[in-house]
Amino acid sequence: MSVWRAAVTMIACMQVSWPVDALVTGGSRGDPKTPEYSKLIKGSDCGHAKQIIGKYQKAAKVGKVAGAARGAITQADVAAGKVDAAVSRAKEIGKTLNKDGELPKAIKDAITSAEKAAKEASKASATLDTELETFKKKVSGSDLSGADVTDEDMVKLKAAAEAAKDAGGAAFASAERVLSKAQETEESAKEKSEQSTGRVRVLISTAEPLLEKLPKAAQEAGWAVDKADATATKADGTLKKVEAKIKDAKDQKPVWEALKEGIKSHMDGVKEMKDPMKKATTAVSDAEKALQDAMKPLKKAAETAAGGGVVSEVSADITKAEKAIDEANQSLTALKGKQESLVKRQDRLTEELDKAEKKLA
Repeated sequence: MSVWRAAVTMIACMQVSWPVDALVTGGSRGDPKTPEYSKLIKGSDCGHAKQIIGKYQKAAKVGKVAGAARGAITQADVAAGKVDAAVSRAKEIGKTLNKDGELPKAIKDAITSAEKAAKEASKASATLDTELETFKKKVSGSDLSGADVTDEDMVKLKAAAEAAKDAGGAAFASAERVLSKAQETEESAKEKSEQSTGRVRVLISTAEPLLEKLPKAAQEAGWAVDKADATATKADGTLKKVEAKIKDAKDQKPVWEALKEGIKSHMDGVKEMKDPMKKATTAVSDAEKALQDAMKPLKKAAETAAGGGVVSEVSADITKAEKAIDEANQSLTALKGKQESLVKRQDRLTEELDKAEKKLA
């Protein structure tokens, strides 16, 4: 029996407050015992108004439970879909925050949690859908909608609906959380990026003039060695002349011998600096190469920042560049010290040679 028919029957049967003989066809306005235009409809439900009302109320309750279950299924499915969209967006954000495209741990963990929540929501939705289909079969299997549905059936469906609702709510929350974590990580990365970019720019501005000085210093050191070699070669010739004078010298022999020792001593001093100068020059060249290599990732980072990108994971590169700059400065200082020592020794040798040349003239 349909709900509509049950309602009509209920209304008709409520007329039992009038005497039965007043419900006979043909009632008139003049007969107070006979309602106007009334007609008795005989049937199995007549005289059972309370039972009909109870059935109607149960049908309404059954429909409410089923509707709530359907709503919970929709909510859980929508929540799972929202998680998928949120995860996709979080991945897009995360891939821009690391130079190798690897997702930051915070975002990765949030995604894992959200995907788990979405899976639980989908599972709860599927379970509830199965329960609802079983429930609907019982509803449609009775004359009056829901008459065969037991309280246990409704409790079971309500429990599945609550589980789906909770799972859906958790999925919604995880979707919001994963987006929030992605945005939070992005903001933090951008803040660190600005700090890193500032440091990168300082290092680049420090390294660029240094990279110009290093090859020039190596070149000048080479010239200084060549000049010292030329002076030493000249000293060899002068030394031979002095030695020749010593052979024929008489009372001036001690003077010439002293001159010889002076030339020889200063000449040895110049020659002793040749190997240290070579090593110091090589150290400068090596430092130049190391600095060039260290600056490559920083220049790339600066280009990324200039293009509006996020500079990430450059702390190791910054440390490497700082070390390369320090070593380059140290190598320059060392070379400069060796070169100054060479020039001083060469100048003393030149003075000694000038003294000998004057005496030989």
